[in-house]
Amino acid sequence: MNNQPFSNRKPASKPQGTAFPGKNPQPPPVAQRYPQPQRHAPTRPVGQPVRPVGRQPGIPQRQSSLRGKPVTTNSRQVNYRREEPEPETPEGNKKKNLLFIGGGIGLVVIIIIAFVLSAGSTQKAREESKREIEMLDSANKLFKDREYDLALEKYQKFLKEFRGSKYVSEVKDSIKKIEKQKGKEQESRRLLNDLIQKKKDYPTKDYPELLKEYESFVKEYEDTSVIQDARNEMRVIKRIVASSRTEEESYLFNETRALVNNLRKKKDYDAAIEKWKMFRKENPSLNERQRKMIEDDIEEIRKEKEKNSEKK
Repeated sequence: MNNQPFSNRKPASKPQGTAFPGKNPQPPPVAQRYPQPQRHAPTRPVGQPVRPVGRQPGIPQRQSSLRGKPVTTNSRQVNYRREEPEPETPEGNKKKNLLFIGGGIGLVVIIIIAFVLSAGSTQKAREESKREIEMLDSANKLFKDREYDLALEKYQKFLKEFRGSKYVSEVKDSIKKIEKQKGKEQESRRLLNDLIQKKKDYPTKDYPELLKEYESFVKEYEDTSVIQDARNEMRVIKRIVASSRTEEESYLFNETRALVNNLRKKKDYDAAIEKWKMFRKENPSLNERQRKMIEDDIEEIRKEKEKNSEKK
């Protein structure tokens, strides 16, 4: 507190003029009207160099998020020096070139390895596909030749080795057909043995009926392995039936001829001619010799009838 008397006090100093004469004075900035307490630097001996501008003792320095701009700490600016890139040297360039070359070589090696692996995989796939087709064709050929046991074994091996094949459903259908066909084969052999036994037991006159049974069997079991044996048996029966029919026709022919001759002796020419015509109609399987004999006999009967008519 000032104890001097009021008369001895000096008037307050007037504010200094503005830096720009001719203009109205402006009030000092807020920072000057309300000055902040200053930190006094510690005393230093005479001749000691001034501390370089930078972080002051007790004032932490903050890093700027923008390179090349000043950092502000407690309303004071600290100049930031931009870091210059290191100059390129021949050794550095050589290292960079070696890195580029090594990276390029590595990339080329990777591409070559990938290509070789891809080519090997493609070749293996082709070989597997070829073996798959060959095995399937072999099994189908055995099935067509009625080698059902071998075909079934081949199909089962195919399913085991080529589970993901597009022909799996086709192979499974073929296996079902083989199993069904094997049952049909057993049935056909049993029925054929029964027919062969009938051939031994039946008399020759019953062979025409037996021949009809053979024809039905051949039609029903045409796709079995015993079909050839059945056809051979049927041909034998046909020859026997034909031979028996020929013998029977020969007997009927001679009997009819004897009746015609009796009618000629009785001069019943019309009845004799009608007898021959009826016999020829009822026996269409007559051979050429028998047909010729009937025609010649009818012609002689007509001539004989005309001569007797003239005499009268």
